[in-house]
Amino acid sequence: MTALVLARYRRSARVQRAAWIILLVVVAAALVAGWHRPAGSPRSQRIAAIESSVKCPSCEDLSVAQSTAPTAIAVRAAIVARVDRGQSTARIEDYLVSRYGTGILLAPSTSGSTGLVWELPLVAAAAGIGALGVVFWRRRRIGAVAVAAEDDDLVRRALAGEVEPSP
Repeated sequence: MTALVLARYRRSARVQRAAWIILLVVVAAALVAGWHRPAGSPRSQRIAAIESSVKCPSCEDLSVAQSTAPTAIAVRAAIVARVDRGQSTARIEDYLVSRYGTGILLAPSTSGSTGLVWELPLVAAAAGIGALGVVFWRRRRIGAVAVAAEDDDLVRRALAGEVEPSP
């Protein structure tokens, strides 16, 4: 009987080992397939990067690359035309900002007063964490409260059961 149980255990261990190996092969294949992306031309990569950083003028929180609205199609055409003319990314973004306003960029500039919008919350969070650290440091520094000898003796006797607690 023990030989039968041992044989079943060995068989199930082999099946489990085979299942793990198959799982690892499938995961490795999926990782390799997902890692490989066909490379487009540098021009198409640059156009895609610009389109993904520009907001659709008539949509809520969509990039021009994601939208099919007529204004998004027009902006995409303008981007392609300007890339074909050899304009830099900064110059294309400046053109779009001059035409549609600063809200056209999904990642607004961090220079000037716009930078404060991004930096001020970080400074406030750092100040809050610092204040919280000071509070904890001061509490730990205060330490234990000094206890009178009679109070200490009373607590010790109450814990030993010698004294009945008062109401």
